[in-house]
Amino acid sequence: MAPKDKEAILKEFRETLVKQDLIHEGDTIGTDDDTLLYAHPSLQHSESSNAYIDCSRFLRARHFNLKQSTIMWKNCQHWRKTVEGIGIDELYRQIDPFDYPERELVFDCWPLYFHKVDKKGRPLNFHHFGGINLNKLQKNMSLERFWRTVLVNCEALTREVLPAAAEAAGRPIGGTFVVVDLAGFGISQFWQMKDFARSSFQVSQDYFPETSDGSTCDCQRAYGLLDHLERHEALAS
Repeated sequence: MAPKDKEAILKEFRETLVKQDLIHEGDTIGTDDDTLLYAHPSLQHSESSNAYIDCSRFLRARHFNLKQSTIMWKNCQHWRKTVEGIGIDELYRQIDPFDYPERELVFDCWPLYFHKVDKKGRPLNFHHFGGINLNKLQKNMSLERFWRTVLVNCEALTREVLPAAAEAAGRPIGGTFVVVDLAGFGISQFWQMKDFARSSFQVSQDYFPETSDGSTCDCQRAYGLLDHLERHEALAS
């Protein structure tokens, strides 16, 4: 598809969302990057502004199908208002993903974190599957509380991490680079994490689309490993 055609669809998508009352001033869906726009006023009315980046993510996730992208956006807005019975904004007010009481425990039992950026300015997102120990985690924290920290970490990517990376780079940064470490990962970790991993992956796909801009371990391959282990365990039993 030619760039001009994509621009036309992007504009039509924005107009459709406005007409259907699906986008509003102050919405935190993807959070417009005010810090970047103030630092670089030339981006305010361009396709490069985060308002357009957010729309573009949903379009790319649905191969620029306007109808399907609109449905995806609508579903995302509904989820944001209703998740955990309070909505993602209230959840984010209650749990600071960078400073909550159990953060060190979560870091120790489910090593997942952002650290620095690569040469392209993309935040590095590390996943150490071999270090997962939910049995230890739930001795000191409910799994329901843990799931809420997973959700606010997903939200932190578009709300804080990507805008901070964009401000540092002086240009829009649309996604993170994922580093998946499978060293030490086996059946024990698999059974502990499979449901949480699948659920978090689905949340990312449905409500934070196109925020991964590459990885050192194919994420589809990693979750294919989960399928393989699950089938293997089922046959063994």
